[in-house]
Amino acid sequence: MSNLKQTIIITIGCVSIAFIFGIIFFSLFLPKKIVTPHISFASQSGPDAVGSHSLTPYISNQWYSSLKNSFPGYPLYALPLAYKVTPQGLGFSYPKVTRKAATIAAPYTEDFTVGFSDPFNQVHMQSVSDWTIGAKLENSSKQTLLFSIGHGIPFSVIYPSDGILNITFTKPIQLFENTTRITDTTFTTDAFMVTVNNNNYLFAFPQKIAIEKKQNTLSLTNPQRVFIGLLD
Repeated sequence: MSNLKQTIIITIGCVSIAFIFGIIFFSLFLPKKIVTPHISFASQSGPDAVGSHSLTPYISNQWYSSLKNSFPGYPLYALPLAYKVTPQGLGFSYPKVTRKAATIAAPYTEDFTVGFSDPFNQVHMQSVSDWTIGAKLENSSKQTLLFSIGHGIPFSVIYPSDGILNITFTKPIQLFENTTRITDTTFTTDAFMVTVNNNNYLFAFPQKIAIEKKQNTLSLTNPQRVFIGLLD
């Protein structure tokens, strides 16, 4: 038998043995299926928690990753806006970025929070894309606040369940509809602008809704969708 034939036979034999051992290894040691987790952040324990030796993947090392480990959450620096998930709802901030020789600072100074009277007690991630995430806050009354936020996107879209949605501001506000100042404590509109902490925000709705103002809180009656955009 020539050396070429011997080499071919030996090569085929080695490949066959490696293939057989590979099948045995895969069938004995690797998991039978890949599990896609339901990401629930009500607490750090329970069936949704991922242990240090778990084979179940979860999202990490992203600007929104703190949602995985804590509720209430830490500020989410999507920039230009920053957000914070708390029992009071979804908080909004327009951080002023300052740079020094060795540091960059962007303190979270909250302008307002969007939520219901009943505090939230859990948040669930709904979707993740390259630049945006969708999440849902839920309270004990089963009211939900579904929201979408994105990195580099100066607005958020919120889908609240039925009820009175409260927007609570941290400082006194000025209200405008188009360029006209709103001074009434109750009004109906499909869009208005708010100035708070020297920052300007646009609030818009798919239809006209009734709004009541009490001190630094606006109460919205059954808004189907709320667009909140930074105007600065």
